[in-house]
Amino acid sequence: MLTVFACGSALAGPLATDPNAWSYKGTTWCGSVSVESAAGELKADVDYCVYWWTDYPGTDYTPTPGEFVYAYQVYVTGTAPVMKFSVGMLESNEANNIGDDPGLGQAGGHAPDASFFTGAAPTLDAANWEWLDANPLETHSDGLVYSSINAPLWWVGTVHNSGQAASDYVPSPSDLIPEPGMMGLLVLGFVAAVRRRRR
Repeated sequence: MLTVFACGSALAGPLATDPNAWSYKGTTWCGSVSVESAAGELKADVDYCVYWWTDYPGTDYTPTPGEFVYAYQVYVTGTAPVMKFSVGMLESNEANNIGDDPGLGQAGGHAPDASFFTGAAPTLDAANWEWLDANPLETHSDGLVYSSINAPLWWVGTVHNSGQAASDYVPSPSDLIPEPGMMGLLVLGFVAAVRRRRR
């Protein structure tokens, strides 16, 4: 059940189904989530994939040796453009080397105008990619990437524009490799959150 949840979607782009994705104890860390703001204008699909640095298939980003690569690609599906995509992070996440890669995922993506972390290393608050008002994301992004020595857990990813935001869970660096029991608790928490959100 966990593998089905973590990998694949009928609407997913190539990033969400990449066979190079990192697998651990039955979980393959790739997939896609759909998000929608309360107003319904801001809608997006966010594909994600976590790679071990030697398995990273992109062409224009150099992963940090010996670390995981966290990759995302945002597809605008609503009437409002995306101005920012951010991924929240837990303490001691050791994230570094943020950027974008036009050679990863769906070709012809829109490069962000800025890529940056908020917070102070090694405890960063979020990874962020922004598009300026004059240059908003209206189709799909380049591959949005960063590295971390820490294995993934589920945390909040958010698309933003002026006045609207929409969120769901995507992979983000933890401060350790989770035990199997912890993974079960995380899945139960995610299922409960999704059910609560749909009501």
